Amino acid sequence: MDSTSRLKVLNWLSPIDHENQQSDAFSQCQSGTGKWFLESEEFKRLLREPKEALLCQGIPGAGKTVMASIVINHLQGEFPQRDIGIAYVFCSFRQHNEQTLEDLLSGFLKQLAQQQPEVPGCITTAYGQFIARGILPSVEKLIELLISVINSYGKVFMVLDALDEINASDGTTRSLIATLFEIQKEAPISFLATSRHAAIANILSVFRSNESQFLDIRASDEDVRTYIDGQLDTLRAVPSKDSKMRESIKDTIVKSVDGI
Repeated sequence: MDSTSRLKVLNWLSPIDHENQQSDAFSQCQSGTGKWFLESEEFKRLLREPKEALLCQGIPGAGKTVMASIVINHLQGEFPQRDIGIAYVFCSFRQHNEQTLEDLLSGFLKQLAQQQPEVPGCITTAYGQFIARGILPSVEKLIELLISVINSYGKVFMVLDALDEINASDGTTRSLIATLFEIQKEAPISFLATSRHAAIANILSVFRSNESQFLDIRASDEDVRTYIDGQLDTLRAVPSKDSKMRESIKDTIVKSVDGI
C-alpha cells in the first residue's frame, strides 16, 4: 500500500490529528513536573500488569489534562518498541458531535494502525467493504477490529482525558468504559482515564466492579515549586541569586494553592 492509500484508510477511520492534540497539551507542561504521579504505585502497577485500569479524578484546574499528556509522553519514551501500542483521546465538551462511541473507538483504531509498518489487513479489508457499501462500521465491527489489532501487539496502553466532557446524557461515557473492559477480556490493554470529581458518578460502579485502581490528581507541592521556579526565571524583578526571596514566594504560593 502506497503512502496516499495508507493515509486515505487512516483518515477514513478518523480525521482527528491526535499527535497534534498531544503536542498542544504537552506544551503546557512545566519541565520536571508530574514525577510524583509517574512514581506512584498505582501508575507503576498500570505499567506492570498485563491488564489494568486506573481512574484519576480531580477538581477543575487540578491539571488533569496536563497530567494525561505527561503520561502519554512518558509511555512513548518508555516503550518505543513496536510491540507496545499507545492510543489516547482528549475529550472536549465543545466536540460532542465528534465524540460518539463510534468516533472514539475509530480514533483508537486509527492510532494503533498508524503505529504499524503496514495497515493491518483486517482494516484494509473492512475499508474496502464499507466504502463500497457507502456506510461506516458499526460499534460491534469496530470492537472486533480493535480486538484483532490490539492482539497483534504485546500490550496496548490507552489514555482517556476528561471523561466528564463526553456527552453523558446519551450514555456514551458508560458505554465507552464498559466496552474497554469487554475488550480487556480478550486483548492485552491497560487504560488510564481522567475526570472531574463527582462528574461521572454514574460509571464509578463500572470501574469498581472491574477492580480498578483510583488515584486523585492534585497539584503537589513539588510540582507547584517547580512551576514557580520556571516562572520566576522569566521575571527580572526577582533576582535569580536571591534564594531567600524565591523561597519565600514559593512558600506563600504553595500554601495558597493547597493542592488546588
